[in-house]
Amino acid sequence: MGSTLRGRTVLAAVAAFACVLAGCSVVPNLDRGSAGCANTSGPGPSEGAVPFRQALIGRSPADAAAIVVSLGHVAVFNVQIPGYGECWCDPPPEGRVIDAWWGGNGQLYLQVDGVDEGHSAENQPLLGWGC
Repeated sequence: MGSTLRGRTVLAAVAAFACVLAGCSVVPNLDRGSAGCANTSGPGPSEGAVPFRQALIGRSPADAAAIVVSLGHVAVFNVQIPGYGECWCDPPPEGRVIDAWWGGNGQLYLQVDGVDEGHSAENQPLLGWGC
């Protein structure tokens, strides 16, 4: 029985090391207000330029999301409020996309400006808006 436990421990250690090398996380991001976006995954690269970025800039969040989804990617939204960047899993109802970048899990972040948030950084849903 001792050798079985030792074998499982070694296997778990090897799996954890492989996970670290591959860039995966055993523990999800639990930051209040941004966990929904940070833990979303998509098929995009985890770094590098967004080749269709210019097609998204200036569009409404819903229009930009439709383009992203039509290309087979997953969109999440970043809205900057004073002192805080918040997560939206659903397109914000207003504003325009001003930037786009790949997240660490292959999700495509769309930064939206012009959202009348009507709340403070302390008043965030646990996962983010619409997550």
